[in-house]
Amino acid sequence: MAKNILETSRAHQRYRTSQGEIVPGVTTVCGLLNKPFLVRWANQQGLMGIDSTEYTRQAARIGTLTHEIIQHSLGSNNPPDTNDYTTNELELAEEAAEKFYRWKKDHDMETISMEEQLASDSLKYGGAYDWYGILDGKLTLMDLKTGKRIYDEYSMQLSAYRNLLFEKGLEVEHCLIVNPSREKGTVADTRSFDESVLNKSFEIFKHLLAVYQLKRDLKW
Repeated sequence: MAKNILETSRAHQRYRTSQGEIVPGVTTVCGLLNKPFLVRWANQQGLMGIDSTEYTRQAARIGTLTHEIIQHSLGSNNPPDTNDYTTNELELAEEAAEKFYRWKKDHDMETISMEEQLASDSLKYGGAYDWYGILDGKLTLMDLKTGKRIYDEYSMQLSAYRNLLFEKGLEVEHCLIVNPSREKGTVADTRSFDESVLNKSFEIFKHLLAVYQLKRDLKW
Protein backbone atom coordinates (compact mmCIF):
# COMPACT_ATOMS: atom_id res chain seq x y z
CA MET A 1 0.00 0.00 0.00
CA ALA A 2 1.25 3.52 -0.78
CA LYS A 3 1.14 6.23 1.83
CA ASN A 4 1.80 10.00 2.03
CA ILE A 5 5.30 10.97 3.10
CA LEU A 6 6.44 14.28 4.63
CA GLU A 7 9.44 15.90 2.94
CA THR A 8 12.36 16.24 5.32
CA SER A 9 14.38 18.44 2.99
CA ARG A 10 13.75 19.86 -0.44
CA ALA A 11 17.34 19.15 -1.43
CA HIS A 12 17.34 15.61 -0.06
CA GLN A 13 14.00 13.87 0.04
CA ARG A 14 13.60 10.75 2.15
CA TYR A 15 10.82 8.24 1.71
CA ARG A 16 9.56 5.93 4.44
CA THR A 17 7.15 3.02 4.34
CA SER A 18 4.22 2.85 6.75
CA GLN A 19 6.55 0.84 9.04
CA GLY A 20 9.08 3.70 9.03
CA GLU A 21 11.63 1.97 6.80
CA ILE A 22 13.70 4.38 4.69
CA VAL A 23 13.55 3.38 1.02
CA PRO A 24 15.23 4.69 -2.15
CA GLY A 25 13.55 7.20 -4.43
CA VAL A 26 12.57 6.60 -8.05
CA THR A 27 15.29 8.94 -9.34
CA THR A 28 17.98 7.12 -7.34
CA VAL A 29 16.90 3.72 -8.65
CA CYS A 30 16.67 4.89 -12.28
CA GLY A 31 20.15 6.39 -11.91
CA LEU A 32 21.60 2.87 -11.77
CA LEU A 33 20.88 2.40 -15.47
CA ASN A 34 24.04 2.86 -17.50
CA LYS A 35 24.00 6.03 -19.63
CA PRO A 36 27.01 5.87 -22.00
CA PHE A 37 25.80 8.93 -23.92
CA LEU A 38 26.57 11.06 -20.83
CA VAL A 39 30.25 10.06 -21.03
CA ARG A 40 30.40 11.07 -24.70
CA TRP A 41 28.60 14.33 -23.94
CA ALA A 42 30.97 15.23 -21.08
CA ASN A 43 33.96 14.49 -23.30
CA GLN A 44 32.58 16.73 -26.06
CA GLN A 45 32.00 19.52 -23.55
CA GLY A 46 35.59 19.20 -22.36
CA LEU A 47 36.94 19.39 -25.92
CA MET A 48 35.02 22.66 -26.34
CA GLY A 49 36.46 24.03 -23.12
CA ILE A 50 33.18 23.77 -21.20
CA ASP A 51 33.11 22.61 -17.59
CA SER A 52 30.47 19.86 -17.82
CA THR A 53 30.02 19.74 -14.03
CA GLU A 54 29.24 23.45 -13.82
CA TYR A 55 27.02 23.28 -16.92
CA THR A 56 25.03 20.42 -15.38
CA ARG A 57 24.75 22.23 -12.04
CA GLN A 58 23.36 25.38 -13.64
CA ALA A 59 20.99 23.40 -15.87
CA ALA A 60 19.65 21.62 -12.77
CA ARG A 61 19.10 24.95 -11.00
CA ILE A 62 17.21 26.35 -13.98
CA GLY A 63 15.19 23.13 -14.24
CA THR A 64 14.25 23.29 -10.55
CA LEU A 65 13.11 26.91 -10.87
CA THR A 66 11.15 26.12 -14.05
CA HIS A 67 9.34 23.32 -12.19
CA GLU A 68 8.47 25.65 -9.32
CA ILE A 69 7.16 28.39 -11.63
CA ILE A 70 5.00 25.99 -13.64
CA GLN A 71 3.65 24.08 -10.64
CA HIS A 72 2.75 27.33 -8.88
CA SER A 73 0.80 28.34 -11.99
CA LEU A 74 -1.05 25.00 -11.78
CA GLY A 75 -2.12 25.55 -8.18
CA SER A 76 0.85 24.70 -5.97
CA ASN A 77 0.81 26.49 -2.62
CA ASN A 78 4.59 26.95 -2.77
CA PRO A 79 5.53 30.08 -4.74
CA PRO A 80 9.00 29.97 -6.31
CA ASP A 81 11.73 31.63 -4.26
CA THR A 82 13.89 33.44 -6.82
CA ASN A 83 16.26 35.15 -4.37
CA ASP A 84 19.11 32.66 -4.86
CA TYR A 85 18.99 32.70 -8.66
CA THR A 86 20.88 34.92 -11.07
CA THR A 87 19.08 37.18 -13.52
CA ASN A 88 20.13 34.91 -16.38
CA GLU A 89 18.84 31.77 -14.63
CA LEU A 90 15.52 33.46 -13.88
CA GLU A 91 15.12 34.62 -17.49
CA LEU A 92 15.86 31.15 -18.87
CA ALA A 93 13.43 29.51 -16.42
CA GLU A 94 10.69 31.99 -17.30
CA GLU A 95 11.34 31.40 -21.01
CA ALA A 96 10.93 27.64 -20.52
CA ALA A 97 7.79 28.14 -18.44
CA GLU A 98 6.32 30.34 -21.17
CA LYS A 99 6.66 27.42 -23.61
CA PHE A 100 4.61 25.31 -21.20
CA TYR A 101 1.93 28.02 -20.99
CA ARG A 102 1.65 28.11 -24.80
CA TRP A 103 1.19 24.33 -24.86
CA LYS A 104 -1.34 24.47 -22.01
CA LYS A 105 -3.56 26.94 -23.89
CA ASP A 106 -4.61 24.12 -26.24
CA HIS A 107 -5.54 21.74 -23.41
CA ASP A 108 -8.06 21.47 -20.60
CA MET A 109 -6.23 20.80 -17.31
CA GLU A 110 -7.74 20.22 -13.87
CA THR A 111 -5.24 19.60 -11.07
CA ILE A 112 -6.00 16.88 -8.52
CA SER A 113 -2.61 16.75 -6.78
CA MET A 114 1.02 17.75 -7.28
CA GLU A 115 4.38 16.85 -5.76
CA GLU A 116 2.75 14.24 -3.54
CA GLN A 117 5.33 11.99 -1.91
CA LEU A 118 4.46 8.32 -1.72
CA ALA A 119 6.17 5.09 -0.76
CA SER A 120 5.43 1.46 -1.58
CA ASP A 121 5.26 -0.92 1.37
CA SER A 122 5.45 -3.95 -0.90
CA LEU A 123 8.26 -2.97 -3.29
CA LYS A 124 10.19 -0.70 -0.89
CA TYR A 125 10.69 2.47 -2.94
CA GLY A 126 9.30 5.99 -2.91
CA GLY A 127 8.78 8.93 -5.19
CA ALA A 128 7.18 12.33 -5.71
CA TYR A 129 5.38 12.81 -9.02
CA ASP A 130 5.03 16.25 -10.64
CA TRP A 131 1.33 16.43 -11.53
CA TYR A 132 -1.79 14.25 -11.45
CA GLY A 133 -5.14 15.42 -12.73
CA ILE A 134 -7.60 15.46 -15.59
CA LEU A 135 -6.05 16.40 -18.93
CA ASP A 136 -8.48 16.65 -21.84
CA GLY A 137 -10.92 14.36 -20.01
CA LYS A 138 -8.41 11.66 -19.00
CA LEU A 139 -6.88 10.96 -15.59
CA THR A 140 -3.29 11.82 -16.37
CA LEU A 141 0.10 11.49 -14.71
CA MET A 142 2.40 14.21 -16.05
CA ASP A 143 6.13 14.61 -15.53
CA LEU A 144 7.96 17.84 -16.41
CA LYS A 145 11.40 17.63 -18.01
CA THR A 146 13.51 20.63 -18.99
CA GLY A 147 16.43 18.94 -20.76
CA LYS A 148 17.27 19.11 -24.44
CA ARG A 149 14.91 16.31 -25.42
CA ILE A 150 12.66 13.51 -24.19
CA TYR A 151 14.59 10.27 -23.63
CA ASP A 152 13.13 6.78 -23.88
CA GLU A 153 14.25 6.04 -20.31
CA TYR A 154 11.78 8.57 -18.90
CA SER A 155 9.11 5.90 -19.27
CA MET A 156 10.72 4.11 -16.29
CA GLN A 157 10.11 7.03 -13.96
CA LEU A 158 6.54 7.43 -15.15
CA SER A 159 5.85 3.72 -14.72
CA ALA A 160 7.21 3.81 -11.15
CA TYR A 161 5.14 6.88 -10.22
CA ARG A 162 2.09 5.32 -11.86
CA ASN A 163 2.50 2.20 -9.71
CA LEU A 164 2.58 4.35 -6.56
CA LEU A 165 -0.72 5.91 -7.62
CA PHE A 166 -2.14 2.46 -8.36
CA GLU A 167 -1.17 1.30 -4.87
CA LYS A 168 -3.03 4.29 -3.49
CA GLY A 169 -6.13 3.11 -5.35
CA LEU A 170 -6.07 5.81 -8.03
CA GLU A 171 -6.67 5.35 -11.74
CA VAL A 172 -4.21 6.51 -14.40
CA GLU A 173 -5.44 6.57 -17.99
CA HIS A 174 -2.66 8.60 -19.58
CA CYS A 175 1.07 9.05 -18.88
CA LEU A 176 2.78 12.06 -20.39
CA ILE A 177 6.15 13.82 -20.47
CA VAL A 178 6.03 17.57 -21.11
CA ASN A 179 9.38 19.10 -22.10
CA PRO A 180 9.49 22.92 -22.18
CA SER A 181 13.10 22.82 -23.31
CA ARG A 182 15.16 26.01 -23.23
CA GLU A 183 17.02 24.77 -26.28
CA LYS A 184 14.46 24.78 -29.09
CA GLY A 185 11.00 25.61 -30.33
CA THR A 186 8.35 27.97 -29.03
CA VAL A 187 6.01 25.36 -27.51
CA ALA A 188 6.77 22.51 -25.12
CA ASP A 189 7.46 19.13 -26.68
CA THR A 190 5.43 16.16 -25.40
CA ARG A 191 5.48 12.38 -25.48
CA SER A 192 2.91 9.86 -24.27
CA PHE A 193 3.68 6.24 -23.37
CA ASP A 194 1.27 3.39 -24.02
CA GLU A 195 0.41 0.52 -21.68
CA SER A 196 2.85 -1.93 -23.24
CA VAL A 197 5.82 0.44 -22.93
CA LEU A 198 4.94 1.37 -19.35
CA ASN A 199 4.55 -2.27 -18.28
CA LYS A 200 7.93 -3.27 -19.75
CA SER A 201 9.57 -0.14 -18.36
CA PHE A 202 8.29 -1.00 -14.90
CA GLU A 203 9.82 -4.46 -15.20
CA ILE A 204 13.17 -2.79 -15.89
CA PHE A 205 12.62 -0.50 -12.91
CA LYS A 206 11.93 -3.47 -10.63
CA HIS A 207 15.14 -5.16 -11.78
CA LEU A 208 17.11 -1.98 -11.04
CA LEU A 209 15.43 -1.81 -7.65
CA ALA A 210 16.58 -5.37 -6.95
CA VAL A 211 20.14 -4.40 -7.91
CA TYR A 212 19.96 -1.38 -5.59
CA GLN A 213 18.77 -3.52 -2.69
CA LEU A 214 21.45 -6.17 -3.29
CA LYS A 215 24.20 -3.52 -3.44
CA ARG A 216 22.87 -2.03 -0.21
CA ASP A 217 22.90 -5.44 1.50
CA LEU A 218 26.51 -5.95 0.36
CA LYS A 219 27.36 -2.42 1.57
CA TRP A 220 28.79 -1.49 -1.84
